[in-house]
Order: sequence, then structure tokens, then C-alpha cells
Amino acid sequence: MKAVILAGGQGTRLQSVISDIPKPMAPVNGRPFLVFLVTRLVALGFNDIILSVGYLHEQIMDHFGDGREFQASISYCIEHEPLGTGGAVREALLLANTEDLLVMNGDTYVAADLERLVSFHESLQGFATMAVVPIEDASRYGAVNVSPSGLVTEFAEKKSAGSALINSGVYVFSRKVLESIPPGRVSLEADVLPILASAGHLAAQIQDVPFIDIGVPSAYREFCLNSSRYMDFS
Repeated sequence: MKAVILAGGQGTRLQSVISDIPKPMAPVNGRPFLVFLVTRLVALGFNDIILSVGYLHEQIMDHFGDGREFQASISYCIEHEPLGTGGAVREALLLANTEDLLVMNGDTYVAADLERLVSFHESLQGFATMAVVPIEDASRYGAVNVSPSGLVTEFAEKKSAGSALINSGVYVFSRKVLESIPPGRVSLEADVLPILASAGHLAAQIQDVPFIDIGVPSAYREFCLNSSRYMDFS
């Protein structure tokens, strides 16, 4: 199965900490953050990777090349204008020849059991499956409500501090779902996932694993200081 990493973000909220580099290339212990994601995918057997890139994409392409240095085969889908997460995945599908696609955000580290997630998706023969993680402070995120049968029933708005299940940004999509995304700028989170959930076509697997989104300076600094806490290898 091919894997897509959405690595086109500019990282506006991180500009006070990093500048003139794409957000996924933010340095962590001397290596770009994106290296941790690629390395983990390869270690788990996902070595056919599409990097969806946009802002300052030349930096990412120069660093990763064709992927051989990372024991991977890496290809690139370049956004010449912002397409949103949904539009980016739709474009990346043109480089894939598989029925299902693993998709993950390029600014989030999730120690998810990807094999278990894929197996769960395949057992349902469904349209889309997302990994959700429990966190103690969900105030930066909207909560995800999941039924006992494993279907997403609701995406709640951002809430006051408290524990909740949240979208980890790791998904398995069937090809037919991605082909149905209209051209142009589309958000997975705002435009695609809620429609799938309302139709009963979005499954969720709860994975109680380390998670961090480096999109704000405080979280980025925490990952830099405590990266070993989040990873099952480095």
C-alpha cells in the first residue's frame, strides 16, 4: 500500500520559531521533523511513499531525493497553489495504483500501529478509517465521538480543556472516496470527513499511543526537548 504524507504546509504559526523552511522540515535534534515520519513508515513496511509538497518544496525534494538514502521509493506531488488537505490527497492519487491509500499529516507524530489500522480498515471493507487518540487536553482540537461499533458519529467543536478522543491525522482511504473529492481547494477535516461520517462511512480505531502536533511553537519545543518520549524508535 502506498503512503502519502501531506507536507505542503507553510507553518504560519511557527514563523516565530522557524523561518524560510517548510513546516515539516523544522529541525529536531539535527534532523528535519519529516525524517522521523519517513523513517517510521519504512520501519513499519511502508516504503512506497508520496510526499505531497507545496511551500518551498525544493527543500524537501533536495533532502529526500528519490528516497534511496532512506530505504524508500519516494515520489512527489507538487501543489502549485494551495489545495487543502483534501485537494492534495486527490492529486496524490494520480501517482498511486492501489485501491487503498494510507494518508498522514506531515506536521504530526503519531506512534500508531499502522498494520493494525490497515487490517481494521480492510476487515470493514469500508470507505475510510481514521486513527483516533485519547489526549488529556483536547482544547486545541475538536473531539471525535465514536460508536461502540467503531463508526464516527460526530465531530464536536473545539472545547475547553479536558480529555477526549481526537483525530490523529492518520487515515486509510479507499480509492473511490478520494476520486469523489471535487477538484480545487478541499479540506479533509471540514469538507470530506463530516460527510463520510454523516453517511455512516467513516470508521475509527482508537489507538492509545503517543501523539504530538508540532504546529504551534510550544508543541514544537516540547517535541524537540522530549522526542524520545513520543517514539518507539529514533
